[in-house]
Amino acid sequence: WKSVTENDFIFGQFIWTGADYLGESGIWPSRGSTSGLLDLAHNIKPLGFFRQSLWSDKPMVYMGTVRKTGKAFYRWFDNTKSWNYHNGDSIRVVCYTNCDEVELYLDNKVIGKRQKRNTETGINYWDIAYEPGVLKALAYSGNNKSSEDIVLTTGYPAAIKCTAVKEKPAGKNDVTMLALSITDADGNRVYPADNEISCTI
Repeated sequence: WKSVTENDFIFGQFIWTGADYLGESGIWPSRGSTSGLLDLAHNIKPLGFFRQSLWSDKPMVYMGTVRKTGKAFYRWFDNTKSWNYHNGDSIRVVCYTNCDEVELYLDNKVIGKRQKRNTETGINYWDIAYEPGVLKALAYSGNNKSSEDIVLTTGYPAAIKCTAVKEKPAGKNDVTMLALSITDADGNRVYPADNEISCTI
């Protein structure tokens, strides 16, 4: 990325690959390549949000978390939208933004001091001890709040939520995509859920 920002004659990048795909699966139970910016259902992955922070002009901020587990405790693009850990766990909160500065809040209290956007790596982060609640990254353009991202502590998996990706009713020659997600009793998506589900159509 530094080669792009420091050389006016470079106007783009070639990245393999845009979306995860079936094939080139390697060792079971893998069933495809996971190197994309989008997953198999075309949801944006953390790596995709990182690229968005580099290229998009629209103010944005993405925040994910990962537990610190040793010297090589994380890869910066493996962070998730989960805020479900054990009290006191050491957590790295990773943030990508195209705004000037970003600040971290827990239940509306500053828990990570405001940082200027890291123009060397494109990655800002804070190391904090886990406490349940609502974690928010607030990004500023100048002194104006311009974008935010939230992750929150969720309850146990309680329901399956089904949403039609395409609102138009399915006709004779139409296809409707349905998105399924696991939620807690309050309807919040449970990101660490690994429940096995069955669908009958």
